Amino acid sequence: MQRLRLLRSLADSLEQAQAALATTTPETLDHHTARQRELCRQLYSLTNGFSELAPPTSAGLASDLQLAARRVRDLNHLYGALLRRRRRTVEIFCRVLASSGTTYPPPRTLSRPDWQGRRPKG
Repeated sequence: MQRLRLLRSLADSLEQAQAALATTTPETLDHHTARQRELCRQLYSLTNGFSELAPPTSAGLASDLQLAARRVRDLNHLYGALLRRRRRTVEIFCRVLASSGTTYPPPRTLSRPDWQGRRPKG
């Protein structure tokens, strides 16, 4: 039951991160990543705690675990694809900014040779 709860929490966290990806800040993204990392760590430690002689689970619980694991896998693939697209977009903007400095020459200063000799009226 604890494994099912953790899988569902991880799936919910992935969904929240996907929903917030369009308007997220780096801090929010870091928060979601830390939460997902912690849930994965808990799942890993829980899975390592099981031995080959683990008590049998009911068919319903096993089915729920499979569905939750499949949901996490699908959400993880979708979230990864969204992050890759965002990264490509950011890289494009960075390349544009890096190369835009050479697109236009710096403005020349306008100087008039007779400017030094003139005095303001008044």
